[in-house]
Amino acid sequence: MAANIGYSPSVIACPSCPKCGTRMVLIRIFPDRTGHDQRTYECPRCEHEVTEIFQLERIEARLF
Repeated sequence: MAANIGYSPSVIACPSCPKCGTRMVLIRIFPDRTGHDQRTYECPRCEHEVTEIFQLERIEARLF
């Protein structure tokens, strides 16, 4: 069973490499200021790195 971290999985989608277009891989994630993460992606093809700051979206917990 997957852990519910309280955030939407769409905020973890990896971008395409701006140099070669290959889907990048998330290699580091650090907390930034409140409600934000700093995420670093690396291209497995050309090793280009991109670091971005994301504002996190809280989702309501659903009880089944």
